Amino acid sequence: MNLIFLGQQGAGKGTYAQYVQEHYDFVQICTGDLFREEIKKRTKLGKQVEEKINNGIYIDDELTAKILEQRLKNKDTKKGFILD
Repeated sequence: MNLIFLGQQGAGKGTYAQYVQEHYDFVQICTGDLFREEIKKRTKLGKQVEEKINNGIYIDDELTAKILEQRLKNKDTKKGFILD
């Protein structure tokens, strides 16, 4: 099972995601965390994200999807994951 939590900032998505993660052993995935991780690793995609952030440009769906697709290939997502 995979879950997607949608809502405004501060609505509690992260809080609920943490609860579900702890009780059902799902992996919580947050695109903001993925972006920071890619930047820290200095990957090709991370450099693209960093450039956009530094220039105040919205990180487009295509770049987000590429990074998310990579993350979903990890073995820890097989039991289930939460997109937050």
